[in-house]
Parts: sequence; structure tokens; C-alpha cells
Amino acid sequence: MRKGQRNARGKTMRVAVVVQERCKPKSNAYLYLQKWSQMCDKECIIVEGKTVKISEFACPPCVVRARLCPDDAVIIINLPSELDTDMIHRFS
Repeated sequence: MRKGQRNARGKTMRVAVVVQERCKPKSNAYLYLQKWSQMCDKECIIVEGKTVKISEFACPPCVVRARLCPDDAVIIINLPSELDTDMIHRFS
């Protein structure tokens, strides 16, 4: 997928991955995401105990906030549009 290209539904497929080693309680990244988790009504950024999760259906403003997270604790991955329909999860 080229930069800015959208899938059939008109949305770019993105996944936010939280690097838990960089996002521990009392770290700058954890406090930053904890602050923004309380600002959005859609619960895009979820803080559960000592872990932070970002919904795969996060709204665009929350994706931007996650991208700006300090200490590079969040990685945004753009997915190819082919994965939109027949997604297979494989763990190794």
C-alpha cells in the first residue's frame, strides 16, 4: 500500500503496538498514555493495571497521540489492504 492509500472501506489499516518494556508504570510513556486515556470517550487507549493497550479501532486523534508517545513506546504499523478481509494470526 502506498503512503496515504486507503482500503475499500476508505480507512487506512493501522495497528498500534505498545512496547511494554518502555511503557512501565511511572515512566514518561505510561504517564503520557494514561493522561490521554481519560480524554477520549471511545476508550481507544486503555490502561489496565500496569499495562497499556491501544484499540485496533482507535480514532485518528488517538492514533496521532500514540505516535507522539515519548520514549518510542508505541510503534504504528501500516498494514497492506489485502489483510483487511482474510486475516490469519500466526504466532511463532
